Formats: sequence, structure tokens, C-alpha cells
Amino acid sequence: MKAARAGGVQGSVTSIDQETELLKRVAAGDGEAFAELFTRIAPRVLGFLVRLMRRRSLAEEALQETFLQIWLRAEAYRPDLGSPLSWALKIARSRGIDLLRRDGLGHLSTTQRTCLAE
Repeated sequence: MKAARAGGVQGSVTSIDQETELLKRVAAGDGEAFAELFTRIAPRVLGFLVRLMRRRSLAEEALQETFLQIWLRAEAYRPDLGSPLSWALKIARSRGIDLLRRDGLGHLSTTQRTCLAE
């Protein structure tokens, strides 16, 4: 059981290392690296955005804006501050909130508005 956990942790560290390397290549303008990074993390980012926004169409728009931002600002990623996924989720949260504000927050509950304000 301990060996399986250790393998799982090692596997995730390797994944983070691979995604960090992909971001370095994206910063250098490597479109293939961008496509691979998208394939790896976009499903998790989209899932987060769907939960945040409660509307898949808006979540998909936010996902597109998130990855545009990643493409344009990949050189700004700092591995010492978190994983590539956490960086992408931070960008996604900002893009999602921007879209919700632009779309209007009228359809959100008071609790959801409070969460977005934090």
C-alpha cells in the first residue's frame, strides 16, 4: 500500500515537471507543446470553470480566454509559486469572474456572489 502511494506521488511530481517543461517550451513559441499542455490540463480547467460559472457555454469561453492568456504569458509562470495547473486555474478563475461580470451576475445566488468577491 505504501509503495502505491509513493508511486502515485512520484507520478504526480513527474507530471508537474513535464507540464513545467511544456510551459517553458510554450514561452518559446512551441505550438506542439501548447497543444500537449492543453490536452493535459484543459479538462480539469474546464471542470473548474463549469462549477464556478454554472453555464457550460460561458465556461468554454472562459477556457478559451484562459489558454489564450497562457499562450501569451507563458514566460510569466514561476514554478516556485505553484504547479502549472494551479497557475492555469488562477488565470481561469480571473477570466471566469471577468466573463460573469460582463454577462451580469443577476443569475447568481448571494452565496455565489460572495464567493466570487473573495
